[in-house]
Amino acid sequence: MRKERSSERQLFLSLTQVEACKESLLRMLRMPCPLLSLILCKEITST
Repeated sequence: MRKERSSERQLFLSLTQVEACKESLLRMLRMPCPLLSLILCKEITST
């Protein structure tokens, strides 16, 4: 039971990270330095 809950939380966290990455990618389109956003996105998804 406890293990399932922690894995659910992990899944939720990874999903929110994906959403954050998507938002940063959308912002990247309007940013002067898209490479910086890609690096930030990779940092978010790797942790």
